[in-house]
Amino acid sequence: MKIMARNVVPTSESILCNAAPLPESILRLPAQTAVEALQVRCLSILADDCNCLRYTLSRDAVNLLDTCPALKKSGYKQEWVDRLAGNELLHSYAETLTEILSYNDLLKLALLTWHFDGSLNGPKAPPPSRELLIFLSPPTYDCEQLCKMLWERYNHRHAREETLEHFGAKFVRLLSTLEYEFGLLFFVR
Repeated sequence: MKIMARNVVPTSESILCNAAPLPESILRLPAQTAVEALQVRCLSILADDCNCLRYTLSRDAVNLLDTCPALKKSGYKQEWVDRLAGNELLHSYAETLTEILSYNDLLKLALLTWHFDGSLNGPKAPPPSRELLIFLSPPTYDCEQLCKMLWERYNHRHAREETLEHFGAKFVRLLSTLEYEFGLLFFVR
């Protein structure tokens, strides 16, 4: 274990790599932020294809459906990202989805969020960072290099190591499953 000199502020890397397992309560908010970013991705993809379903959606759902592609078209400008911060529907769906996730899934999503924005604090999940939204933007995300970094951090959190291939496959499956589950929640609710 590294011994840090006095008056040295520990980095997020040293905190993640040298500590005991993190409590779920610490992982939940950054995981919710990652889920919100995936929801934005999903709605950006579905926005054009679901015009016939718009009449069945609530006003808040239609507003969210319109905001996501506009956010992408704007190049993820901060003013559009800020609109997500006040969207209770987006937060509600993220909370619902993160409630069913395992500890390992919460950790993977928290690591994804922390990779792009390590400044999360407060009682509520903040909107996804611009960088996270860009990474997850349609049509596809390339996570090979990012997956390796997340895998290294993830393995430091576990006594049992997982191979990079296994981690990558499970990570991509997690993201795909969350997109699918959100689509079901959004259009069925």
